[in-house]
Amino acid sequence: MKKILVLLLALLLPITSALAEFPLTTTGETLHIMVNNSALQPDMSQVKMWQAYAEMTGVNIEWENIPAGTATEKLNMAFASGELPDVFLKFNISASDQIKFGSQEGYLVNLNENGLLETYAPNFYAYMKAHPSIEAALTMPDGAIYSLPQIVESIPNKVAAKMFVNKTWLDKLDLEMPTTTEELYQVLVAFKNGDPNGNGEADEIPFGAPNFNYIYYSLIGAFGGGTRGVHDTVVDADPETGYPRILGASDAWKEMLTFCNKLYTEELLDNAIFTMKDAQYTANAAEDKYGVIVYTNFSNIPESIAENFVGLEEALEGPNGSKFWFPVRSDLHSIGNWVITTACENVPLALQFVDYFYCEDGVKLFNYGTEGDCHVVKEDGTLDFIDAVYESVASGISFDAAVAPYVTCGGSNPVIVMEKYFYGGESKPVPAAAAHAMVDYFPEEIWPIFTYTIEESEEASVIRTDINNYVNTMRASFVTGEESFDNWDQYVEQINRMGAERLCEIVNQAYLRSQQFTAAQ
Repeated sequence: MKKILVLLLALLLPITSALAEFPLTTTGETLHIMVNNSALQPDMSQVKMWQAYAEMTGVNIEWENIPAGTATEKLNMAFASGELPDVFLKFNISASDQIKFGSQEGYLVNLNENGLLETYAPNFYAYMKAHPSIEAALTMPDGAIYSLPQIVESIPNKVAAKMFVNKTWLDKLDLEMPTTTEELYQVLVAFKNGDPNGNGEADEIPFGAPNFNYIYYSLIGAFGGGTRGVHDTVVDADPETGYPRILGASDAWKEMLTFCNKLYTEELLDNAIFTMKDAQYTANAAEDKYGVIVYTNFSNIPESIAENFVGLEEALEGPNGSKFWFPVRSDLHSIGNWVITTACENVPLALQFVDYFYCEDGVKLFNYGTEGDCHVVKEDGTLDFIDAVYESVASGISFDAAVAPYVTCGGSNPVIVMEKYFYGGESKPVPAAAAHAMVDYFPEEIWPIFTYTIEESEEASVIRTDINNYVNTMRASFVTGEESFDNWDQYVEQINRMGAERLCEIVNQAYLRSQQFTAAQ
């Protein structure tokens, strides 16, 4: 009943123009926003960008800050108790939870009814209609839309991982940038044996990353795996048939692991890769031990060391001629980032409030705050943060921590990520160049985020979890040599027994729905 009253209220309120007129309200209305806060971020009420936006809109924001790492627990507690905020922000609520708490339990507002989006979120609505894959990813199988997403236009943010090579070491050993997996191998051998860091010790780690995921991200495309991008790391599509397959049971996965086993055996791959801690990775980098690294940016290594690295100039080609870069996102980073509950008594205001972040002026405000208080405009017209931010960095804190009092930290935001206004590590010159170099090597088709019926989600979740855990355990065993590749067939049989065929059927059903939805728009 409450959900019906909320939607009736939306229909009775006046229709606004496509462009927001500030303030949005002059009656001092309040939005209670529960936010999944970053560990680096102060209370959101103290963040200058949000203070400025509250003043612009005339909206009083009642912030409920949820400490990092407790979001899932707090989300479930809120629904269980029925004590809901008006809006969940930055929770990245999954499609299955949106169906559960929206379609089944009626706690979430369906934004795809009564012209809510078209009327009160015209910026987002126009963008969504111009990008059918986004609408497909947001629309539940029953036609409901429960959330607004983080959209990605920026190429450096679409490319989830980049490979960086120590150019200083290449030059010292008179080596060329690798373009194939065999050339990469030869470069790694030279890095191991040539003392390129010049300290007279055999302490070089030719190939490293914060964890093994980044290693396989950078290699699997060269062996023909990961054919549909990074949104699904358990299932991709068979390049011959296009039908979904379990990536971890494919020939491409076996060939990639065989290559990694060779690197591990010859001590070319960081042999701590499966137990790596962030602090250990950073310490190795600080001591100039890495020759090739894979990550999304240089945020976790010293700037003086990062200056030695450049990105690959083209995707690596594998032994069978495969040459594409797997870890690429669709137009969406994530969904479930602005979710309005049926506790909200002014749904139109909650939509108008967030809609500004889906136009360029709003993106600029979201990322850089207000001029003077948060940023300055340089002579070339670009934006930069005020000196206080860089003074904080000089004192020894991270850049993200330094900007946290001024703008929102972390991802899963209801905003468009535009390269010109994104200030994170991905936008720095070398990571940005590395991402743009991969554009010509993106997979032919990048799967969006799929939505599933509640029955499909429940069934697929169990199968996916079992297979993913098994594949992750066994990949370490194969790479380290604890498990022989002679046992590969038994390994694949075990994956099949876990429900591989059924998982592929479910993914294919979701894929076909997505294709039909997009074609109909």
